[in-house]
Amino acid sequence: MPNEPLSLSPAEACAYTGLSASSLYRAIKAGRIKCRKLGRATLIDGASIREFYASLPEGPGLAVRPQQREAPKRRYRRRQLQH
Repeated sequence: MPNEPLSLSPAEACAYTGLSASSLYRAIKAGRIKCRKLGRATLIDGASIREFYASLPEGPGLAVRPQQREAPKRRYRRRQLQH
């Protein structure tokens, strides 16, 4: 595509992909997205972002979270007051 960015800042990468910052950094740590450092600046590789997006599975419409099991109810014993 023409005018595709060579690199993005983390904030730009989050806006570009719709990922949260923590999800972006988890993908970087896992090696799924490449980045480089220039001093204190983090530069996210634009091609790597597009490859990461292309590697994600396609889903039918909106993602639906699986039903979570209800946590077991805690049963407390009443303490006997000692007089």
